[in-house]
Amino acid sequence: METWWLPRFHEAGFVVTPLGLPALVEDAWTMAATIDVRQKTMDALHERIGMSAVLCHEGPRFDAIPCANTYGSAATQRKIA
Repeated sequence: METWWLPRFHEAGFVVTPLGLPALVEDAWTMAATIDVRQKTMDALHERIGMSAVLCHEGPRFDAIPCANTYGSAATQRKIA
């Protein structure tokens, strides 16, 4: 994610754990992080925005890591070409 998201997630009550140092990617400081989505945080967001649900799941589930690896491989191939 771009690093400007970090304080926004923190203010919303999410626990964000950086997975390394930021790097400049396409002129934007970017970093990998995990975001711990806790029920307490989701309840506070529901109340704050006045919605009964913040997250919606529609469609098939997929494994994000193989998907990310696929996209990463495609981006690498485009840069090589």
